[in-house]
Amino acid sequence: MDDGHVNCPQGRRVITRRAEQTKWRRGPRWKKMLADHAHIPEAECAVCHRKHGQVMTYRNGNIKYDKKGNEKHVVLTINHTDRICYLDEELYLTWNPARMRVECTTCNWMYEQGKIPCPDCLKKGIVVYIK
Repeated sequence: MDDGHVNCPQGRRVITRRAEQTKWRRGPRWKKMLADHAHIPEAECAVCHRKHGQVMTYRNGNIKYDKKGNEKHVVLTINHTDRICYLDEELYLTWNPARMRVECTTCNWMYEQGKIPCPDCLKKGIVVYIK
């Protein structure tokens, strides 16, 4: 019977590590780093060049809406492109432009899946992700 417990030591390690990093992202240092780098008016996604708060659209130009009928907006975050940043709280929460970059949450998520925006589509102002 599976009662939700993880018996594999590596599985427990992953769950513990994710919980620890979630705690880092809820703290004031992470929020200040976001405010200083990702949520400033001139900040834009390093990959797709969308700005924080910009209304999201589909390829045909129609506005995207969430399940409640509200317009979806671009949210910028900080992507740690160097895995060394995940080893320690100090590295994770200290801005380092050589190891971090400002990205929208969608590009950050796609980066983790090994996808990038299509360069030809980006020239047209459309964001379509490819492997």
